[in-house]
Amino acid sequence: MAALTLLFSRHKVDFIGVVSRTAVAILPTLSAIAYFAIAIWVLLAGHLHEDAYILFTYVENLALGNGIVYYAGGPPTEGATDFLWTIVLAAITRLGGDAGIAAAILNAIGIGVICHIAIHHLPDGLNKCWRLIFSFGVCAIIVLSPIASAGFGGFSNPAFVAIAVTLFALFLARRYTYLPWIGLLLGLVRPDGVIIGCTFALLGLTAQWNHPSMRRYTVHLFLAGIVGCVYFIWRASYFDQLLPLPLYVKSTGEELLPGISENLDWISGNLFLICLGLTAFFHQSIDKRRLALAALPFLILLAALGFANQTQNVSFRFQAPLSAILIILLAMSAGHWVKIRPRATSGLGVILGFALLLPNFGASAVSNMRDLLGTQYINYLPFHLTQSMGPNTKVALTEAGRIAYWTNGKKFDLIGLNSVYPAINGLDLDYLHRLLPDLVFIHTAQTLMPWSDRAGPYFSVSVDEIRQKTANPRDWLGESDPVNRAPLVVYEFLAQHESDYDIVMVRYYDRYVHLHAVRKNGDITFDDFIAALDESFSGTGQLSYWAMKRNRRLGAFQPLGRMTDNTFSP
Repeated sequence: MAALTLLFSRHKVDFIGVVSRTAVAILPTLSAIAYFAIAIWVLLAGHLHEDAYILFTYVENLALGNGIVYYAGGPPTEGATDFLWTIVLAAITRLGGDAGIAAAILNAIGIGVICHIAIHHLPDGLNKCWRLIFSFGVCAIIVLSPIASAGFGGFSNPAFVAIAVTLFALFLARRYTYLPWIGLLLGLVRPDGVIIGCTFALLGLTAQWNHPSMRRYTVHLFLAGIVGCVYFIWRASYFDQLLPLPLYVKSTGEELLPGISENLDWISGNLFLICLGLTAFFHQSIDKRRLALAALPFLILLAALGFANQTQNVSFRFQAPLSAILIILLAMSAGHWVKIRPRATSGLGVILGFALLLPNFGASAVSNMRDLLGTQYINYLPFHLTQSMGPNTKVALTEAGRIAYWTNGKKFDLIGLNSVYPAINGLDLDYLHRLLPDLVFIHTAQTLMPWSDRAGPYFSVSVDEIRQKTANPRDWLGESDPVNRAPLVVYEFLAQHESDYDIVMVRYYDRYVHLHAVRKNGDITFDDFIAALDESFSGTGQLSYWAMKRNRRLGAFQPLGRMTDNTFSP
């Protein structure tokens, strides 16, 4: 060791500096690898999130040449709002790749980009050791944060947030020319990206006002706007709807601010991070005005989310861009704090703040992983049931992910996220009468009182028992919330077809909230359904995502069937 020290001293090599610079340079890559390893673990040992399977259904239908449809032979529907994400995953699937692995790779790259931007914004002149400590802490926080957690379940969250924070970094660096194009890219990935992208584009226009490069920026802004308009016109023509179906569903309801409670939940869950970031921000000397402007698009997004029902908001993925900005702001401000107050107590205080954040995010990540690696029956039932289903089997459902992905047949989303009629008009009895599904599968939401007197994984029930358990009996016509309206309509439908269906309540986690109704003399026999249900609760039948893809009889590339001509559009 003495010899090495003497050697470095003779050649004036800053050993600590070299180690610090090298570690800081590779930390984003290591963070991406760590994320990828966890995402692959989910695929090998568990399952994606229920709502992520919806998007994967569109991905594989598009890869098979069926178009952007919810089921083979169905009408074009934009139930997967992540348009560009769907296109990219479908292209990779078409080339023989797996959508789950492709999503893990793209999201891992996103995590690496976020970590790189966070580290890049640590202040110049910061002590090498502190830079290394801060870089490691920030990367650990990002990998454990809800930004990453939603991606583990198959959502595009890390990739989407990476594009959003790229806009933030470009604005701070005054590289305005790229803002319209990166903003357009963000809007194509997810609809809420339009809010962030357009705001940054306008901020760039304001910053360039009366500047010599104003004309060039205006040209880029105009061209990006033309591309966006062409896309909007195309998608309105292709889907025959002005907006994606989930936006219609999320705009229903009588509340003025239906998303305010979700925003408040996000604030309360991230209160410590918010307080740390704001406290450090107001006690350092960097350009507060520019930082405030760069954060403005994310604050506007948070305000806009208050006007929407934030369904499918797994791990607060809609608020994730603002979470990322808070983490980056914390890193910037903490670095400046230590730089201008080089006392040991200042640095130790910042480290303590980071250390207190990690358990909070870690607990959330563990909870999310527990769900993805859990053994709930619904992960496996569709796989075991699909052999009893044909291309014309009709399924009406509210849980629109796993069953739509793993089974053949025609699926109709009673909430409206993937079916036009319920999204635009609201679910009604006439729609179900015209459909007359072979299988009905719903989550009862808050419409039934608990079945505390029952035991076992499932049990048969009658219409009278359901009627007795209906919480706060009300007419479905007066229910505006589609999540509660759907089961109420189904109860009335089953009451009018009592002799045509066998009804089963199934335990999901620790409550009986899943209702399945199998039509007698339909495409699925009740015995086959019960056999598939038993297999789903048995250890031997509980297969992972990857095992189910490997064992699927049709092969990994043809899970959903080719497009057929015998469509059904009630």
